[in-house]
Amino acid sequence: METELRPDVITLDIENLPEFKGIEQKQYELVTQNPYVAIVDNATYEQAKKARTALRKGRTDLQNGEKAIASKLQNFRNMVKDKTMKLIAITQNAEERQQSEIDRYETIKEQEREEKARKEKERINSIFSKIDLFKNQFTLKIQSVDLINVGNLLSEITEHSIDVEEFDNDYEAVRSDLIDRLKSKNLQLEEAERLREQRAAAELERKRLEQERAILEAERWKQEEEMRRKQAEAAAALQKEREAIEAEKQRFAKEQAEKEAKEQELAELKRKEEEQKEIEHRVTLVEGLGFVYIKETQILQMGRQIIELNELKTSEWVELFEQYKSIAANECEYLEGVKPDKTKLYEAINSISIEGINVMLNTEEAQNIMTNMLSEFSKLKEKYTAIINQL
Repeated sequence: METELRPDVITLDIENLPEFKGIEQKQYELVTQNPYVAIVDNATYEQAKKARTALRKGRTDLQNGEKAIASKLQNFRNMVKDKTMKLIAITQNAEERQQSEIDRYETIKEQEREEKARKEKERINSIFSKIDLFKNQFTLKIQSVDLINVGNLLSEITEHSIDVEEFDNDYEAVRSDLIDRLKSKNLQLEEAERLREQRAAAELERKRLEQERAILEAERWKQEEEMRRKQAEAAAALQKEREAIEAEKQRFAKEQAEKEAKEQELAELKRKEEEQKEIEHRVTLVEGLGFVYIKETQILQMGRQIIELNELKTSEWVELFEQYKSIAANECEYLEGVKPDKTKLYEAINSISIEGINVMLNTEEAQNIMTNMLSEFSKLKEKYTAIINQL
């Protein structure tokens, strides 16, 4: 049941409200009566304030009237609200009871709708599970397929069939995607096979080149070995020639040394003969004085002592003794003077030693030079030792 309200109750004419009667005309009159004043001095200043006050009063009167009208409207609204609540209470219980029944029925219908939606979702999920299984199974097969079995796998994908009801487009989209993946995989496998064949060919070529290098290396080694053999033979021949020259040098040196030794020996014999003659002459002189011969140096020493003792006083012997004394004194002085020099010379030559020298040289030629040097040094040392003995 709808409540009808009288037009005078629900319709308000603003112009008929006492607060607004003649107010618009008054506002225009205020504007006319109070025109804009430009302030130039105190008189115009006071005039401007008076006009401002009149205009402000017109505004505040309207605002106060508005508040009075609003208060009346609020009181009216409260009375309408109270009346409305009393009227609503008449039908509210019946309304709520009826709404409860409607809610019960709508709940049942919502449960039925949700159950139907659940079953529909399960049906759709079941179909897409089969599509996903189809996709996943063949995705794994595509990942592990080899080039030989690509054709067979393409046939399996093409001939695969499941009931997907109204989702044929989704099913075929998956099949198309799998076929595209398989084609891409096939291109990868073909490229991999091409690269494998290239690597195999490259490996064969590498082995061939390696064999050729091995053959060339063997030939080079053979040539180098032949060259080393020839060089060794040439070196051996050169060494043999050097040894022959060295042997000739040694033979010549040996002959020269033997010759020099023989000459020295002859010179030594001659020197000894001359010394022996000199000694015999001196011995003859000493024996002529009545002394017995013992040794050369001892004779001279004894003669010197006899002369110095003046044991012989006979005038005929004085001149002879004086001569002998002079000879004996000179000879003894010489022997005494040369003795420390001989000792020093012995010490000097003995301090020069090559014993213990053991140098390992790289070439036989150098080793032969070292051997000859040591041998010649030994002979030289013996030679000068003999010469020192003759002092």
